[in-house]
Amino acid sequence: MSGRHRSADRDLVSDVIAGLWVLGHAVVLGLLSIPIQHAVEADAMDRAGSSASVPDMPPPA
Repeated sequence: MSGRHRSADRDLVSDVIAGLWVLGHAVVLGLLSIPIQHAVEADAMDRAGSSASVPDMPPPA
């Protein structure tokens, strides 16, 4: 006994709920990856900017 009623082959409600559950998790993971990617890109830019910068030369006299 799986706990499903006799018309389980025609029951679309549980399939829709399962699909929404999967879709919701995919959306949340996608949204959580945005700040992580921004932090990684900002970190890489900070490292590239500091190593590529050269101190200013004094003006000629």
